[in-house]
Amino acid sequence: MIVKRKEQSIETLRGIAIILMVAGHVIGHRATSGLKVDDDSLWRYFYYSFEYLRMPLFTAISGFVYALKPVSKEFVFKFLKGKSRRILLPFVFVATLQYTMNAFVPNVNNPVVMTDIWKIYLFSYGQFWFLQALFLVFITVVLLEINDVTTKFKGWLISFIIAALLLLLVNPNFKIALFSFNRYLYLLPFFLLGIGINRYSDLLFKRSVLITGSILLVIGITIQQLNWFNIFNLEHGRFGLLGVFVGLTGIWLIFYIRKPNRFLAWLGYYSYGIYLFHVFGTAGSRIISKWLGIGNLMMLFIIGMIFGLGLPILIELVLLKSKILRRLFLGLR
Repeated sequence: MIVKRKEQSIETLRGIAIILMVAGHVIGHRATSGLKVDDDSLWRYFYYSFEYLRMPLFTAISGFVYALKPVSKEFVFKFLKGKSRRILLPFVFVATLQYTMNAFVPNVNNPVVMTDIWKIYLFSYGQFWFLQALFLVFITVVLLEINDVTTKFKGWLISFIIAALLLLLVNPNFKIALFSFNRYLYLLPFFLLGIGINRYSDLLFKRSVLITGSILLVIGITIQQLNWFNIFNLEHGRFGLLGVFVGLTGIWLIFYIRKPNRFLAWLGYYSYGIYLFHVFGTAGSRIISKWLGIGNLMMLFIIGMIFGLGLPILIELVLLKSKILRRLFLGLR
């Protein structure tokens, strides 16, 4: 598959984002998941250092790509129908398959019972929270777009600031997790950032803004690192001020300095399939490796990355051969 030159820098960002996401899931977000590493280990340090960028980068890319071909008022229904096919169909069918295998395959980290399967369609489950939240983001963006709110810089900026404030002030104490609504509040400002970078790059990448933003990013990363080494004792997390600050400024600068890379762009082309199916590769390879007596964490990490990235690509290539399967599991026509 050859990616067009003009799209390679964005596909390269997808490739970077998917590598960071799979690496995070191989390591595990806590000591009882993934490789089950200690919270004070270098593995956890690596996870923490990129925690504020992984899924926000994916979201900003989605916003940037959306702005290349935005919705128009006369095609709202067609647009949402397309997003339903592309997002909700894979959500239902892949999540069902993953949950079922998780219920019956032995030695998984977090076993489940089939009687609770109904919960995955209403609440967050595994990586699929992202699809639920992203669909709500698209509905919100459609409403903003057809009312010409985000089509001008002032309206976009106000929307972006409100979304960021909702994330900071409302989301940390928000108890409604239905259809990952709390995660929707998390993704919305990053999606709007992607739209803004596409449409208003001349303003967002002005020299004065670049200098100021870069300095602020360095300050944010410094505080993040000092926090890890207990020099500061700030409450941290993706939904907190530090996480949002580093995430927004970091992604903004990543978009500015992005460069095309053939391999990463190729990997980025398959990022959606990797996102959907990577757990089959990461969890499966970890279980098999332990059966074979492989206990070295570095070996387990490398094996997990190879299978977490490679197996989903093979699965996607197989699914593409069937019109029905490609629609149900990939959301493609």
